[in-house]
Amino acid sequence: MPKLTNKPLRYRQIHLDFHTSEHIPGIGSDFDPEAFVSTLKAAHVDSITIFAKCHHGWSYYPTKVGKPHPHLARPDLLGDMVKALSAADIESPIYISVQWDELTAREHPEWRAMSASNRYQHALPGDPSAGKQLSPAWHTLCLNHEGLRKYILDQAREVAQIYPTQGL
Repeated sequence: MPKLTNKPLRYRQIHLDFHTSEHIPGIGSDFDPEAFVSTLKAAHVDSITIFAKCHHGWSYYPTKVGKPHPHLARPDLLGDMVKALSAADIESPIYISVQWDELTAREHPEWRAMSASNRYQHALPGDPSAGKQLSPAWHTLCLNHEGLRKYILDQAREVAQIYPTQGL
């Protein structure tokens, strides 16, 4: 595992927001490492947060802990990004969604955070998306659940062991 450091982020750090549902085909099919790096260099970006796992719960690398996105056209999109960025001296902290994870919420409803009434308080009557969740958007997972904490730590360890990164 790489040595952990406590240094500040570089000059221009950006967060590549990358949340793709299972209904989107061809994830990464048009990814061009050279064009990706060239665009970042032209914008003077020297650090970019890239995704291991998004809010939909899908991973963008060949994980043994989670589940790869079902329509991932590049089996290791995360690794391809890390490699291209490293060669260009662009740092790549890696993002793993923790409390918002739709796939895990579906597979482990017992890990969801719930209100006392077991419903989203601002829901419209009959809104099926509001049942048993705190928000009409993403299901929030409860970090008090030991199974969830183990899953998150296992995935973080897996990512840290596979990819050189400046942070998770």
